[in-house]
Amino acid sequence: MLFAIVLSLSVVPTAALAVEPDVAPDASDPNADVPNSWRYQDGEPVAVAGDEAPIMALSADARSLAPWSQGPDGFVNSRGEVIPNATRKGVDVSEWQGIINWEKVKADGIDFAILRVGYRRTLPMVDKQWLRNVAECERLGIPYGVYIYSYGKTVEDAAAEAEHVIAQLQKGGHKPVYPVYLDLEESSMASTSNRVLLGQMAKAFCEKVEAAGYRAGTYANLYWYNTFLTDSVFDRWTRWVAQYNVKCDYKKPYDMWQCTSQGSVDGIVGNVDLDFQIGSNIGKPLGWHAEGGAWYWYQQNGEPFKGAAGKPAWLYVSGRWYLFDKDGKMLTGWQDVEGQRYYLSSSGAMELGWLNLGGTWYYLSSSGAMAKGWQTVNGSRYYLGDDGRMRVGWVEVGGDWYYFESSGAMFTGWLNRGIWYWLDSQGKMAKGWCSLDGSWYYFASSGAMATGWVLDDKTWYWCEASGVMRANGWLNVGGTWYWLYPSGAMATGWVNLGGAWYYLRDNGAMATGWLLLGDTWYYLHGSGAMTTGWVNLGGTWYYLHGSGAMAANTWVGDYYLTASGAMAVSTQIGPWRVGADGRWIR
Repeated sequence: MLFAIVLSLSVVPTAALAVEPDVAPDASDPNADVPNSWRYQDGEPVAVAGDEAPIMALSADARSLAPWSQGPDGFVNSRGEVIPNATRKGVDVSEWQGIINWEKVKADGIDFAILRVGYRRTLPMVDKQWLRNVAECERLGIPYGVYIYSYGKTVEDAAAEAEHVIAQLQKGGHKPVYPVYLDLEESSMASTSNRVLLGQMAKAFCEKVEAAGYRAGTYANLYWYNTFLTDSVFDRWTRWVAQYNVKCDYKKPYDMWQCTSQGSVDGIVGNVDLDFQIGSNIGKPLGWHAEGGAWYWYQQNGEPFKGAAGKPAWLYVSGRWYLFDKDGKMLTGWQDVEGQRYYLSSSGAMELGWLNLGGTWYYLSSSGAMAKGWQTVNGSRYYLGDDGRMRVGWVEVGGDWYYFESSGAMFTGWLNRGIWYWLDSQGKMAKGWCSLDGSWYYFASSGAMATGWVLDDKTWYWCEASGVMRANGWLNVGGTWYWLYPSGAMATGWVNLGGAWYYLRDNGAMATGWLLLGDTWYYLHGSGAMTTGWVNLGGTWYYLHGSGAMAANTWVGDYYLTASGAMAVSTQIGPWRVGADGRWIR
């Protein structure tokens, strides 16, 4: 770390600090690298005492193996004891180590390095050895991470520090395998009253780093983690814990332990900080990894993302949602999650919108859940069954019929399927009478538009070939006349039109000629109008009363009407005689 930082809860005599700059920084320079922490005062190293005093290594005769090296059973501490779960040994360096011979460092058993990018006080400053150190690590294939010493006192400061690191990484196209760490140790921030603020600063820094595509983490000593960095937000990112001791006593998860500032590594002049990777995952690059034919997503802490409590869990990656089972395996195809169905493509990405599987269409809502029932998409309505399949053609829903085009869009208006149908603005197929654009139409229970005669509730109506119902007037069908009321109902019986009476038979047909109703005869002209008064039919005279009833067996004035209604001529009627003109001869 920058000026190696440490912590132990043990109190023992201290030793001289190892690395000092060749020239002491000028504390009056607002951009000078003059840290004030538990180890430095205005950039000058100070003795460490009290809770932050390190435990020194035991004497050489107590060691069975070289301190901080790898033995047959794994890495060992300064006492020669195996360090539990230590998987890699590394160093963290800055310009204070001067020019490093990285080939010798690699050959001396160093597996990784954490490089200081720089710091940011008033202006962003770059570590004088950053470019060389990162270039050498990349040339020699030494996995590396980076850190920035934080002088921040606000959330905005922390965000700016993240931007400074990101800019340096992006400028050179650098892709660290290990995390980008925020080094928190400035004395001015060492207060329990800053717990929430420190959490917010870490969050601002780490989220910006993550958004740029790098793994993020925080660095502090044991005392800081136990006393100041207690916010739960720190659980989201990997921790690098400094404790100069034979072991690390931190109780929460951590992935890196800085065990001493007095390490010795070939290729580095003077003492250097030594670090151990705890566990095997942090060195695995953030992101996708194929293992055993399945895909996994490795998180900031180096662990694969997994479902919890035996249930799958969602993860948002690069603008898409993915689902992982309890073992971290990425799922594909149809998946049921908490009562909803989702479809995950072969890439694992959750599908949204329209999805065609084997010629069948499905719609996935904005949440990815498979839609059912009615759905409105881009202004068109669709119907998806309980199985999610988009319906086409005629579909009965809730007792009503709807028609869906081959695209699945619900149809409205006039539909010609060899037969005309009307579907209202809600898509429902019309039945019975409907008024459309001022005209009435009749639709059968099948929805078919009626033409010709329509019987509804014992009343007949006439619909033209266009389907429009005729109303209020005479209708000629096949040479037969019918009268339709304003309601469109076919008239039967007597109707008075324009002062004339007409008779419509039970089938609606207008009567003409002689008409017998009960015992009474009427005569209707060819126009259908009922006749009254004298009428000569085929040379025979008849008389029809004002009611239209034909006179029979009675005198009308000087004329006698026989039982057939025909006027008697040249005959004797009782004591009376009528002449050839039918007139009574007095």
